[in-house]
Amino acid sequence: MSDSEEGKPQPLPSLQLSLRVALQPQSAESDTKNPHIWSTIDKTKLLEQLFDESSAGRATDNGNLKKEGRTNVMNKLNEHFGLNLNHDQIKNQKTVLQML
Repeated sequence: MSDSEEGKPQPLPSLQLSLRVALQPQSAESDTKNPHIWSTIDKTKLLEQLFDESSAGRATDNGNLKKEGRTNVMNKLNEHFGLNLNHDQIKNQKTVLQML
């Protein structure tokens, strides 16, 4: 170690990695892959929409929604919260809620 490096604290490797990842330019494709942090209000609205679509006859026999129902849920959530959620994000959150 040289004299100039002795007194300086060195950044942790994990911090260096996270800084590199944060500073990398993001493409339009990577924007669609960002995870959505679901708030309690988001989860409540999702459950309400799932119930509404199921009650409207857009459910399948195994408890899922038909394509039209899934699209309606996605569009209503995105419109209500000003988000850009996709089918996979909604499906994953529904699965998480089912495990509770």
